[in-house]
Amino acid sequence: MYRCYRALVTRERTLATRRFLSDSLELGLGLGLGFPKPSLPGIEPSPGADALAALLLRHHNPFHPLESPLELVALGGGAALSPALVVQTLLRLRHASKVALAFFVSVRDHVHHHRCNGGAQPLLGPAAYDAMVDILGRVRQFDVAWQLIVEMGCGGGGGGDVGPTPRTFAVLVRRYVAAGMTRQAIRSFDDMEAFVGREPSSAEFQMLLDTLCKYGHAKVATEIFNKRKSKYEPDEKTYSILIYGWHASLHPENRFDRTIRAAEDLLKEMGLGGLNPM
Repeated sequence: MYRCYRALVTRERTLATRRFLSDSLELGLGLGLGFPKPSLPGIEPSPGADALAALLLRHHNPFHPLESPLELVALGGGAALSPALVVQTLLRLRHASKVALAFFVSVRDHVHHHRCNGGAQPLLGPAAYDAMVDILGRVRQFDVAWQLIVEMGCGGGGGGDVGPTPRTFAVLVRRYVAAGMTRQAIRSFDDMEAFVGREPSSAEFQMLLDTLCKYGHAKVATEIFNKRKSKYEPDEKTYSILIYGWHASLHPENRFDRTIRAAEDLLKEMGLGGLNPM
């Protein structure tokens, strides 16, 4: 009888916690508000970018690179390149990493040549570099992605004022986490300080936690949170991100009870800190 009673109490407790988590998520929990998302510019209507991407895809031959991408553009009578056109073209080539990288390098070399000869504005800005880092991360070419970030730290290949930004590292972190490389993601987050000239902010730390949670790594997010909460003072949003992560990891098998306990521990910690769920 006692065993049945305990089972009933446990079941009611887990259901209550689960209802609370679901209700809290429906209220929004403030997720995504106030800190940088690892998002790139969206694809916008651009006939020039459509035509250029199609031309590059059609003529790409990795075994016989007869012409550079920019030579193909000239042969195709395409519009003059601009920073916006470069970014929109890269976004359209996000699933063709080799073509995108060939185009990016060709533009970079073209920019470098023209700037060395008194040319005008650089064609490769932070958005173009961020797009290329994202493309390389999709195919796990992180060594090449890091080469671009180091290049950005030196002003960019064209010698312009191009430096990595927190968004650059947000993009890199997301790609590492998506690949299951959580240690590398955390290390990259820590390396950001050397490139942007300051320590990551609390909002950027929340971005790291949010990315880990959204890709199913709530346990890793909670571990790094516990190690660093003295440095990054947690608020309602921080706890909400972690609770969301544990809620998303609910599983009908043996992990269910452990997940519920972890979420309850976070709720208790919020209460001890005088914080209320958002």
